[in-house]
Amino acid sequence: MSFDQLSDLPSHNYGVLVEDEKDARRLLWLVKEIGEKKLIASVEKYNKKHPENQPFVSKILKWHRLKVPVSVFAPVNIPIYQVYILDHIESSKIKIGFTGNWLSRVSNFSRNRSIDMFDLNRSVAVFYGNKALAEEAERKAKKEFHSSKTSVPECIPYGAYGHKEWFNADVYDDVLEFIRNFDAPKERNFITLHTALNSDLWGIDKDSFDS
Repeated sequence: MSFDQLSDLPSHNYGVLVEDEKDARRLLWLVKEIGEKKLIASVEKYNKKHPENQPFVSKILKWHRLKVPVSVFAPVNIPIYQVYILDHIESSKIKIGFTGNWLSRVSNFSRNRSIDMFDLNRSVAVFYGNKALAEEAERKAKKEFHSSKTSVPECIPYGAYGHKEWFNADVYDDVLEFIRNFDAPKERNFITLHTALNSDLWGIDKDSFDS
C-alpha cells in the first residue's frame, strides 16, 4: 500500500503533521485505536499550548501511552508458491522443491559459494499460487522420478535444508514438463533464476548472493 492509497485519512490528517507513509500508517492505526473524537480533542489540546506548530504523530502516541505495532508499517511478505528445479552444473544433478520464496531458498543453498554454481537459465520455478496444489505437484514429481534419485552435491551447506530431493540431471526436461502440466489445462508459467535475480518479485537484493 503506497502513501497515496491511505485514503481512509482525511486530507487535513486531523491536524496532525504527516511527513511520510510511515506517519500516515501510524496515524491511521491511532484513529482506529482511540477514535476520531478523542484524537481531535488531543490535537486541540496541543494547539492551545503550541498554536504555532502541528503535533507529530509520535507526540499524540506518547500522550496516550500507545506504541504502534511494527506490522502496521512493515512490508507484508506474501508467499509466491512454486515448484522449482535447481540445476547444479558441476555435479550434473537437479533439485526438485516447493517454496513460497524461491530466492530465499536459493540463497540458503548457495551460501558462501557463487550463485553461478547453478545454471541460471535451466534453474526455474513454476508458478502455482495454491500452496496445497504446489505441495502435491512436488510430492508426485519426486515419486514419478524416484528411480533417478541421487545424493546431494557436497557443496550444499549444512543447515540449508537442501539435502533431499536431488535427482540426476538427465531427467530435467521430463521433470520440467511434469510440473508445468500437473493438474493444469495448459502449461503453467515459469521464471528462470536469471530473470528472478534481476527482478524485485521476492523483495531480495541480488547483491545479497555471494559472487
